[in-house]
Amino acid sequence: MGKRAIYGWLVQSPADILKISKSVYVDWQQRVMDYGEKNNLPVICHLNLRHHFEFAKEFLSCFPRLRMNFPHFGFSRKKMHLLLDGFSNCYTDISGLYDYMAKDPAGYGDFIEHYSDRIMYGSDCAWNEAEKNETYLKGVEEMPLQNVSRRKLLYGVAREFLSGEPAGEDV
Repeated sequence: MGKRAIYGWLVQSPADILKISKSVYVDWQQRVMDYGEKNNLPVICHLNLRHHFEFAKEFLSCFPRLRMNFPHFGFSRKKMHLLLDGFSNCYTDISGLYDYMAKDPAGYGDFIEHYSDRIMYGSDCAWNEAEKNETYLKGVEEMPLQNVSRRKLLYGVAREFLSGEPAGEDV
């Protein structure tokens, strides 16, 4: 795979960083997914869906009982909606997206409202984003969402994703 420039950063593939072959890396990933599915554990899978959409579809198809979160809308609402429409085991979150949501609150609000059962507040807030938490919460408060969808976003979906049990009426 080699090095690629993504968002101005020079990025190596995980296989290159670990100095292993791509086939070994894919085998590791498949074993993690298999373990998660067998033990009812959720998995967070960072993928840029603009580059790895087929890979994401393959994992979701091969592990239909595994709850899988592609954070940050997989860096593509267009691709993420295809996964959310096609796979009930697919989840995502809004972490790292505040600047985009602030520019288009209605568009993001519509997307979150439509997929309110599978989008959560955040799952992996980066250390440099932690100070934005209060700002994020205010942004969610101001977003045009029904109250039930806002509660799902802030609590219910994460509870379901982590536990594997429906959030129920107390969301």
